[in-house]
Amino acid sequence: MTNAAIFKKITDINTFGTYPTESLEAACRAQISDYTDGTVNFQDMAYDENSGMACFVGNYQTDGTATNTGGDTIATQAIPLVAIATAGATTPETTTWNLLAQYDTVDITLQSPNTEQSALVSIITLPFGKSTNFLNDTWLAVGHANTDLAQMRTPGTYQANVSPNSNMTPLFVSIRTDGTVNYESSVNAGARPSWSWTALPNSVIAGFNPMLLSDIVYSEQNDNVVMCGSVALDGAVGSFGMMVESDLDGFAPLTPYKFGVKYGNGVGVTRDAPSIIRTLAIQENAVGGGESATNTIVLFGGGNNANNSPASGTGLFGVYQPDFSNAWGVGDRWEGLAVGIGANSFWTDYIGTVKGGLTTDNLNSVISIERVTTDGEDLYVIMGTSDNGPSLLISDAPIQTGPTATPTVYDNTISNSGTTDVKFPEINWLAASLQDNLPNGYASAANKSAYSCIGLANRKTKVISGGMVDDGAIFPLSGPAGTGFLLSMSRGATTFNSDVQDNGELPQNTASFLKSYYIPNSETDRFFIVNSRINGLFFSSPTSGNITNVATVTPITNNKAEAYFEYMLYDGIDALIAKKLQQLGVRVTITNLEWYKQDVLKQGLDLDADFFREWATSQTEENEKREKLAEFYGASRPQKRAVRQEFFDDYNNREEILKEMDFHREESPLDDAPYNDEVAEDQEAKKLEKDLDDKIRIQNLVDEETKNGNKT
Repeated sequence: MTNAAIFKKITDINTFGTYPTESLEAACRAQISDYTDGTVNFQDMAYDENSGMACFVGNYQTDGTATNTGGDTIATQAIPLVAIATAGATTPETTTWNLLAQYDTVDITLQSPNTEQSALVSIITLPFGKSTNFLNDTWLAVGHANTDLAQMRTPGTYQANVSPNSNMTPLFVSIRTDGTVNYESSVNAGARPSWSWTALPNSVIAGFNPMLLSDIVYSEQNDNVVMCGSVALDGAVGSFGMMVESDLDGFAPLTPYKFGVKYGNGVGVTRDAPSIIRTLAIQENAVGGGESATNTIVLFGGGNNANNSPASGTGLFGVYQPDFSNAWGVGDRWEGLAVGIGANSFWTDYIGTVKGGLTTDNLNSVISIERVTTDGEDLYVIMGTSDNGPSLLISDAPIQTGPTATPTVYDNTISNSGTTDVKFPEINWLAASLQDNLPNGYASAANKSAYSCIGLANRKTKVISGGMVDDGAIFPLSGPAGTGFLLSMSRGATTFNSDVQDNGELPQNTASFLKSYYIPNSETDRFFIVNSRINGLFFSSPTSGNITNVATVTPITNNKAEAYFEYMLYDGIDALIAKKLQQLGVRVTITNLEWYKQDVLKQGLDLDADFFREWATSQTEENEKREKLAEFYGASRPQKRAVRQEFFDDYNNREEILKEMDFHREESPLDDAPYNDEVAEDQEAKKLEKDLDDKIRIQNLVDEETKNGNKT
């Protein structure tokens, strides 16, 4: 099936730097003294429409020579990185970089176990001029950093963690366009360390240590943020998904955050992956329309120890209502639709019962949820993994929620004392379509997922990109290359196309996964592609293939549209009469034009001087154009027929004019076409009836002008 709206190729690819001639790698070597060549690795990016600048976050590998602000030498490890494209972010050849290594976020000694890399992994752009709590900030980013919690915590209150990723602490920063980075949460002095965070209402957090932050959303209605991640238990292998809310109170420097835990994998069993909430999407839509601060609902997704569980259906999926939107009171405001190992709710009920899927089609992990509106649709795109390969669900947005009752009353809140019903206006499971349209030779396996989906405004289609995923880590330490993929998807998600990779110019040959980001108000549907290479490529000189980490690209359709216009040119006095007909609201046709002239002559009307003056000027200008053109080409052209003044004086050639009018009517295209069936005869009758109506209308207009002329 061919779809004209879907793009099939990528053109106009602009890279941000393959060493040594381009900008990014050269900037890393120039600005970061401890930089290990070829290890810059972006995980996420956000574009600020107001400043035209982009901010990328990720990490790089230090060579062991870096020192923090206290003068301590930092061991060889990953360092969180903020990279601001300070000018020309959409044209890489003119971009300059401001690279900001976050030395003070990591412990000077690399801790063990080291399943997770220190990195900033998710970033959002704040709406310009809307925030008070982050008044001068442009971006907010989250991640995690290597930390020795045994040293940081008060002696006697901490048992060494044995959970995967447990030697990490959450990292939350705000970023300004001038390169200022403020630690909103970190082990850095003056920030809000995670062990000072307080509990959300009715949440038990004793013995839990926040480890990871993986995603963030901003509530414009409440000027607050919701973040998600994972917590570990003291001295245990158990872990839980975590939701975090800000409690900034304006600019109070050490106001703690609130967090709550839910959906854990228990204790006493060896685990090699944490239970984690990976991704968030937000809506603030009231049922009756518009936006409301008390209708803030956050969709969340993740995995519950999915990578070493014998059971299927361990992907986390649900909805959450922040306490800053609606005070919790008793109970809490989490509504899990699919909540962990052996889940028999959403995945089984919908994918199995409704769609006829297999147990192996249940999602092991929800990797990303995005709300996509740019191409004119308003959809939630839910992306994740299953035993059969990448999985994809698409739902209309916004969803509706309400307490279960008879009948259910949807008010877009979540019950804190009972069960909440969640209504998807329309939802569709498209795993088979996604898997069938992966690039040729691509191995569809349980460790692959789509990561991002963006809409393109002008061509009304979407871009889906993805690749390898590791359920054991947000930013995995090692993994294969060449697993990234890029697809185009039509509106309505009816058609997928993987031909976009056929040109061989995209960096998918060295990518672990690809993410795409739309550039607002892009007339050519220009967007970013981030090629995340796990742990970098470690190169010191140019190598074969495209090893660029980030590029801007423009898609094309390979479809060419052509059009032609058929028109009738009226010039001279005919043009003046045609304009008069148009002003009167009469169709401009040859028949109507000649009929009007005939009636003017028949009634013997006096035309005013302006009519003749305009007509004479038009004739003079046209004659001058003809003469100039003839002189230019060296050819003589006959002069236009002289104006017959008597035509307007005595009307002594009336009979000749009437014959000419009759000739025009006889030659009318409405009268000479043969018709052989009833439909055609009916169409002809309607056309003739319309012509007759026009003539009657012209006659009435002329009669009215005659009456008005007699009055004066």
